[in-house]
Amino acid sequence: MSKYTDHIPLHRLMVMLRRQHGIEIPRNTMVSWVEQSAALLIAVYRAMQAKLRKKGYLQVDETPVRYLQQGARGQSKRSYIWVYLTPAGEVIFQWSTGGAAAAPEAFLGPEFHGTLQCDGYSAYTALSDGRLEIDTNLVENAIRPCALGGRNWLFIGHEDAGERAALFYTLMASCRLHGINPMEYLRDVLTRLPSAMNTEIDPFTPEAWARARRNSAC
Repeated sequence: MSKYTDHIPLHRLMVMLRRQHGIEIPRNTMVSWVEQSAALLIAVYRAMQAKLRKKGYLQVDETPVRYLQQGARGQSKRSYIWVYLTPAGEVIFQWSTGGAAAAPEAFLGPEFHGTLQCDGYSAYTALSDGRLEIDTNLVENAIRPCALGGRNWLFIGHEDAGERAALFYTLMASCRLHGINPMEYLRDVLTRLPSAMNTEIDPFTPEAWARARRNSAC
């Protein structure tokens, strides 16, 4: 979790665990854990994306990040991490190698018929009518940790890593938005997800999970 909440690269986390706790966990083992977790959690991410497409109003923002090209040793290209937010609703991150309006159009698909509000970046203001919130502070605050994290890890290793980053950023930000402990959430969801059917994924989204916890406490 520290990789995506504290923006600590895995190799640095490996060194910290060894130095501070005397625990030796190879980096490739950590990578495998991240990959296996993402393989389970992608269903939750897609359920959140499907709900997002039905919203009537979204705020959107993006931040650039470098990624390493496969097959091009040592060469990096610019990519973007986008974030979509519904005030008092949900927040979802997208990783894309393309900028401008093409990224949100592809991510939201033809199902989305609502309004996108952005910060005025000229490449995609055509998607926004600017009639709703007076500013985009909410979505800018949501994406700020990504921009800060980029200073720690400098670039994304490859395309798959970019997509996994968007997935985990989504879940961590959603946990913060709904006031739930991300470690508690992940522990519960990763325990129960393997036995869940495709039609039983919605209760695992942070919004639904938090609502269920509140209801059970009443």
